[in-house]
Amino acid sequence: MYGESLTMALMAALFASHGVSNRAVNSGLERWQLRRVLEFLGAHLTEDIGLDELAQLVGLSQSQFARAFKVSTGLPPYQWCLQNRVKRAQEMLSNGNDSVADIAIQDGFADQSHFTKTFRRVTGTTPANWKRVRRS
Repeated sequence: MYGESLTMALMAALFASHGVSNRAVNSGLERWQLRRVLEFLGAHLTEDIGLDELAQLVGLSQSQFARAFKVSTGLPPYQWCLQNRVKRAQEMLSNGNDSVADIAIQDGFADQSHFTKTFRRVTGTTPANWKRVRRS
């Protein structure tokens, strides 16, 4: 009886330490999943992409995907997209002569106002001020 109990306890400990549920909760996306999602996001950065679409891309539920993405990148998917859209806008502001309104539309924002608010929230300054400082 003692031997059976010991065996069961050891097997339970073994399965618990290697269980899928523990790995899924504590780890991020697998390499192929992260690569696939980031490539997709890069190709569709200016579009509205739903969490369900990203989760389906790698075969996870929306909640599993959101947790794993945040573990892998340090940011929730929506925040990651916003930060990368702002980085892209910064490149356009630095390299071109387009107006802030044109850049807002090219970068997928609804209008200049939404773009300016988002840009300020991410960088701490307005796009026009950021462009002025970089050019001087």
